Amino acid sequence: MRALLPQAMAGIDLEITQATKTIVLNAEELKIASANLHDENGDTSRVIPSSSCSCEDKGDRATVSFDEELVVAKSYKLVLEYEGILNDQSMGFYRAQYKALSEPPASVARAEDGSPYMVCTQFQPVGARRAFPCFDEPNMKATFSLDIELPTDQTVISNTPVERTDDAANGLKRVSFEKTPIMSTYLLAWAIGDFKYVEGFTEQEYGGKKIPVRFYAQAGLEEQGHYAVEETIKAVDFFSKTFGIDYPLAKMDVLAVPEFTFGAMENWGLITGRTNILIFDEKTSSESKKEIICSIMCHEVAHQWFGNLVTMDWWDELWLNEGFASWAGDYAVDNFHPDWNTWQTFMTGGMEGALIRDAMRSSHPIHGDVPDARNVHEMLDLISYQKSCSVLNMLANHMGVQTFLTGVSNYLKQNMHRNATAEDLWRYLGEASGDDIVTHIKPWIQKVGHPVVTVTPEADGQVTLRQSRFLAVDDMKPDEDETLWWIPLGFRSLSDKETPSVISALSEKQQSVTIPADSLYLLNSSGTGFYRIEYPQEHLAKLGQRLNELTVTEKLTILNSSSALAFSGTGSVVSLLGFLQSFADEMDPQLWTRMMRDFTRLRHRFDDDAELLPAIKSLTRSVITKMVQELGWEKTAGESHLKSDLRRALLDEGLSCDSPEIKGVALQKNILYNSDPDKLDIDPSMLYIIFGAAAKESPKEVGPELINKWQNATSTEMRARFVRAMGMIQDPEVIRDHILPFCYATTPPERVLKPTGMRALATYLAAESSSRQLQWDHVKANWDAVVAKMGTAEALSTLVNSNLVSFSDAAAVEDIDTFFADKDTNGYATIIAKCKDTVLNVDRFRKRERASLAAWLREQGFLTL
Repeated sequence: MRALLPQAMAGIDLEITQATKTIVLNAEELKIASANLHDENGDTSRVIPSSSCSCEDKGDRATVSFDEELVVAKSYKLVLEYEGILNDQSMGFYRAQYKALSEPPASVARAEDGSPYMVCTQFQPVGARRAFPCFDEPNMKATFSLDIELPTDQTVISNTPVERTDDAANGLKRVSFEKTPIMSTYLLAWAIGDFKYVEGFTEQEYGGKKIPVRFYAQAGLEEQGHYAVEETIKAVDFFSKTFGIDYPLAKMDVLAVPEFTFGAMENWGLITGRTNILIFDEKTSSESKKEIICSIMCHEVAHQWFGNLVTMDWWDELWLNEGFASWAGDYAVDNFHPDWNTWQTFMTGGMEGALIRDAMRSSHPIHGDVPDARNVHEMLDLISYQKSCSVLNMLANHMGVQTFLTGVSNYLKQNMHRNATAEDLWRYLGEASGDDIVTHIKPWIQKVGHPVVTVTPEADGQVTLRQSRFLAVDDMKPDEDETLWWIPLGFRSLSDKETPSVISALSEKQQSVTIPADSLYLLNSSGTGFYRIEYPQEHLAKLGQRLNELTVTEKLTILNSSSALAFSGTGSVVSLLGFLQSFADEMDPQLWTRMMRDFTRLRHRFDDDAELLPAIKSLTRSVITKMVQELGWEKTAGESHLKSDLRRALLDEGLSCDSPEIKGVALQKNILYNSDPDKLDIDPSMLYIIFGAAAKESPKEVGPELINKWQNATSTEMRARFVRAMGMIQDPEVIRDHILPFCYATTPPERVLKPTGMRALATYLAAESSSRQLQWDHVKANWDAVVAKMGTAEALSTLVNSNLVSFSDAAAVEDIDTFFADKDTNGYATIIAKCKDTVLNVDRFRKRERASLAAWLREQGFLTL
């Protein structure tokens, strides 16, 4: 790998605003060989040599010192020669290994097992300083001119088009790129390798030309990028029109990277992302993959305006980038594919996940404190992405989407190529709406948590609405309930009588409204309110009797709140199970998917309870049997991917609940697959179910076989399915001897997971009681090796979360505290706190609900003496 060590030169045009003898830059794992300052302020230019260049051993700063004092002036150029490390940690400038589909050029570097590398960058949040000395802060914007020397038989791409290509020494070529717009360092990107591409063009013209949109990938995978190109083209044109600002660059590229920490990254003009989530193979990809690709591309393209053109001032407002890109991405997807019911999916997915996370004491405000940029990865969570998206969606629904977008457009136009804050956005939204946006929205952004609105009938047709903070455990202290939220109520009456006039929003701790005593109504009818609703039990029962009059969105709102209240202790899980019976005849995939999450959640919470677990499994089988028979195993012509997703979820849950019918069919299909995969007509996304059934049935034979199949597979999607099946193995010996080494070892390199691929398997193993403790014991016993393999605090934090979040006993928290007592947890301390909070909440739930749940299961015939 010595040949891959990059040697480079950086030239930084700068202005000195205060007399000094030192210049301090960001630099990490870089060795600066020389630094000179070119002074071009006088009649003649001169070079001021540095007296020393020192880099912090374990830090991220370099200090360039000079003997003479540098005077205040505008025209300086700091020229540095340096050497860096081409790491394998998926951060900074790094190498990514892949399985070749065709013979790469001779110049392509290879690993010990012969697998080729591509090299690429990931600079968000603070990776640029690992590639070149710079002022690596979001509010220190600059333009970038990039020259790269590389072998003539490889391809290099960056943010902007190639300006020229020249011959260089040693048979190399020098590729120079056009100067970028002024932008933050974290948006700079480049990549080098054996790339091929497919191409399309925008429908709209920009500056008299249609913009090329290309999908780059390793040679042989490029044809699987057509769908990503199609959706990216639509997104570029859509946002140009929606924001009233033309896409400002001359091209848009997308690069599929085999080893990638995040889902995707919005580098300006060069979006990068994980290969297995960006490609679509007509033979092996499921239809639901299209929604994933479309959602990712719309999110990243939205960033080209909101984040790139206008950037947050500091990382404490990361949500301003990510929340809006999430909202705008979903808004675009819903416009492109209204039949996908994107906002309903968001309600049961991202929004519900954020509500669950935000109900924990370890949650944090959307606007978080980030004193050290190196720990900003701890803010890359459901709060910064999905809660902020939910709050913006709630605000847009209140204002009216077009009014909201008018304010957003004005904000972007007035802050182009600059940094901005949330206060700037609120000002333009307020001007567009004529409303006091700041007062409404500040508590949602600056305070932790969210409210529950409790509905209490009083005498004489009065109903009291009271807001309080909602916690995942029913033991809130007075000082935890001091926030006063502005809550849009979304009132809808189901009564035949004249609809009562009810306040549009609750702005007080408690307010009374007049609603006739016999009226049936609901709150948050749009489903956009980021809060829970506690109805009186008799009112909830009446709503359950008139489900045919409710929209799917309204039913989901009721289910989400009912579930949250039951699992928190405000309600009870027995009451929830009884209420779910009202939905037995529902056929909508979104509703079924939502209900199944509660049964899965219940099973996981008691998966080590030898008495209750079989009864919960029996209950679940009885609930899903009719729908499983209705859906079968085969897709019907023209069915929606939502229906396909529900089929997969039901069969997966049925197998987990020991359904003999599902297990039998799955094993038969696995035999057919092994004899001739092409003869098996099955939704590709369900293949892991048949692999998993075989792995559970014959683990000693199938476990090692899955690893062999993973090693030989060229499809990243098929590799993911083999990994998913490995996570279903329950044999301790196979887990210990084969699956854990496959996940955590480093050799042989061709038969172990890379760090970027470990989180999924670690999560699957932690979700099963048979492997949860085995895995955590393995991690503790091999902690130093695990830390070394993961490489960065970002990667380690995801693995720690995967290992710990599924424990359900308070004893596990004591074990966590003991183990980490002498560890440096800087960079993942927040994750540990969240995991402990989750475990303690589950432990309280089990102790609170077990007796009543056991009695109910016995009464229903699922638990026998």
